[in-house]
Amino acid sequence: ERTHYDELGISRSAPADELRRAYRRLALQLHPDKCSEADAAARFIRVNQAWETLSKPSSRRAYDMELDARKVQLQQLQANRTFVYAGLSPNAKSLGLL
Repeated sequence: ERTHYDELGISRSAPADELRRAYRRLALQLHPDKCSEADAAARFIRVNQAWETLSKPSSRRAYDMELDARKVQLQQLQANRTFVYAGLSPNAKSLGLL
């Protein structure tokens, strides 16, 4: 799944000025009046959504926290799948079986 950072082509640690430059470059490049590619309008909308979220420090912090939570959930899901694949209960470690 693509993040807002992916849409803008920047790293998660990018400062505000880099974020602004990336947004402006992509907004000009993908604007429907300037770009005739089939998916340009959809990308333009996603870039604008990314800008709206990441340009405000409070919403950027909330978004980053959401990304962190998703990452933890994914790691837990993968760990549970590993146990199940091996024929063990996801609780095997907490039960002292490992």
